[in-house]
Amino acid sequence: MRKVYVSTSISQGNEVVSVCRDRDGSWQFFSEEDKSGPEGPVLFHFEHVPGRSELAVAVPGLRKGYWALRDSGAGSWIVVKGD
Repeated sequence: MRKVYVSTSISQGNEVVSVCRDRDGSWQFFSEEDKSGPEGPVLFHFEHVPGRSELAVAVPGLRKGYWALRDSGAGSWIVVKGD
């Protein structure tokens, strides 16, 4: 099982709207609720991340140092380089 970091709201079942792959290769998942002030990350098994089937298809090749952001209107993902 692969371990990833998720926000507290993701661990409580909220939908993933952004994914970060850090420069060290670790994965982080965030929800819409996290934009106003995320709490500390929680170590989580990817198999328990809400919507993991879609995420496995949408962002599998996300490179280190990049973000994938969900375009809620189109339902697609936009990839951008992180800072």
